[in-house]
Amino acid sequence: MKQWVVVVLGVMALSVGASAPTLIVEAIRPGSIAPLSPPTPRSGETERQHQPNAADEHQDTQPAQTGPTYGVLIQIQQPPNQNPVAAKPEEKSHWNTPEGWTAGFTGALFVATTGLWFFTGFLWWTTRRAVIDGEKALKVAQSNAKAARDSADALPRLERAYVFLEIDPDFPKSIKSILDDHQLKDEGLKDGASTTATVKYQFVNHGKTPAVIKSMSAEFHHWTKLPEEIRYIDDPMIGEIVIRASEIWPPAKPETKKHIFEEQGVSGVPDFYFFQKQLPLLDGIDSEAARSLRHPHSFLWFYGHIVYDDVFGTEHETRFCWYYNGLANSFQRYDRSPGEDLNRRT
Repeated sequence: MKQWVVVVLGVMALSVGASAPTLIVEAIRPGSIAPLSPPTPRSGETERQHQPNAADEHQDTQPAQTGPTYGVLIQIQQPPNQNPVAAKPEEKSHWNTPEGWTAGFTGALFVATTGLWFFTGFLWWTTRRAVIDGEKALKVAQSNAKAARDSADALPRLERAYVFLEIDPDFPKSIKSILDDHQLKDEGLKDGASTTATVKYQFVNHGKTPAVIKSMSAEFHHWTKLPEEIRYIDDPMIGEIVIRASEIWPPAKPETKKHIFEEQGVSGVPDFYFFQKQLPLLDGIDSEAARSLRHPHSFLWFYGHIVYDDVFGTEHETRFCWYYNGLANSFQRYDRSPGEDLNRRT
């Protein structure tokens, strides 16, 4: 049943219940109902009532007489084959009395009040159902709104750029070769040894949208320990550098292979050389530095950062700090303290 039908029926019940007491008071108020004529007496009773009255009237009109007074008695004989005839009393309805009207209005008031209770209960039930359904719908709407808001908030995280550092995996092998050459030289087994040490690296965007580079820096040093305070000296930017999704910077340079694959009939197959960003060690590695690195009393430190914006206008930073251990011939990340964040991505 529709809500407006329930409301209309409830209003009608309220109207009937409110008007019933007024009708009852109006019905029992003295003078509000015209008195009805009393019932007509039977003919026999009429004659008996009128005879004394006539005698009284005759006595009043006649002067006072002395002596006895004799009345006249008339008897009406009815044939034996006929039933006595009497005047039929007038039948009157019980409801056509003040008591009947009062009983009727009382019953109507009871019915109206009962109906009012039923309609009120039904209206309460439907209203409660509507409130419960509304609360459920509100919860669903709030849940959907939260899901949409979470989805919108997660979109930048899912679609943003993520720039990482990649270091040439052959770097430890190249440093160990230099250290071995210096050891052979110290033992007189080799005339000379290379002193040039270079770290090769590149940046790669593993996100789904481009990264706009704002600043970057990298340093490569031979120290016994890392300075207490790290300062990033950014390289000068020439033009705008954009690393597209799934691409690297600096981009790899294609070269042409010198040999020919006769079996496949292919010649001039390009080969790509990566890690085009190169940073040499300023003082190089001499015999003394090589001995210090082998023990190890010192290490090779490579650290820096890159700052970039994603397509949503949010700034991000990638920091890195690596060190080379000559005794273990390992090149790994270095984290001095948890709060310093020498290696982090934002």
